[in-house]
Amino acid sequence: MSEPLASAGRRWPRRLLIAGLVLLGPLLILLAVADRYAVGVAQSQIASQVTAQLADDDVTANPPKVDVRGYPFLTQVLAGHYPDVHIELDHVTAKTSDVTLDRLDLVADVRATLAQLRGGGPVTADRVQATTTVGYDSVAALAGMKDLKLSEEKGRLIAVLPLDLLGQRVTVRGVGRLEPDGDKIRIRFDELTVQGGTGGPALANAIKSYAEQMGVDVPLPSTPFALKVTAVRPQPDGLRVTAEARNVTLR
Repeated sequence: MSEPLASAGRRWPRRLLIAGLVLLGPLLILLAVADRYAVGVAQSQIASQVTAQLADDDVTANPPKVDVRGYPFLTQVLAGHYPDVHIELDHVTAKTSDVTLDRLDLVADVRATLAQLRGGGPVTADRVQATTTVGYDSVAALAGMKDLKLSEEKGRLIAVLPLDLLGQRVTVRGVGRLEPDGDKIRIRFDELTVQGGTGGPALANAIKSYAEQMGVDVPLPSTPFALKVTAVRPQPDGLRVTAEARNVTLR
């Protein structure tokens, strides 16, 4: 084979590759566009179902913001499994409560067919985890103790409360223990002391006895999907609450 023919033969695979890339480029762009379009449709449908469920649960909120994460999305469609769906709800209020949650963040592990995502049936989630922060003033209001002042100090919940003990008006300070309990938070108090002095042995014993029986149950505002509290911790701006539900029908 002559040199020009050999050289031409070596160039053919390269030319085929270039031609393939030229043809494949628009196809990849179309697939990417289709992928993002499908995400938008799914997010809109999930948002509609969440809105309907909120109405069923007598909970009001701003329109939900839904973000179905993971790429490519179309592979999730084929599997019917969307493991990382983020739903943001703002200004969440239940008709049974005067307390509004500024924000409720939900992460759902969703299973749904393409027909369901298009509105052909209910969308379900194997698991929904929610996080929110309840301000300390709201905690006191929910506990029915308007004089209770709560704050966070070095990762601990600090409580300050005026009391009438032994005919005296005193202000006690203590450390709160937080215990998740279904749809409420139980707060128990340790290390109660009188602010501004000991007040004498009798008052100290009265405070100790009071601490043993003192406790506050904080019923949380109703939230959608029958969420149950699994963890709670104090933060500077309030109690950070984590809740969870299983086998949830978004609508």
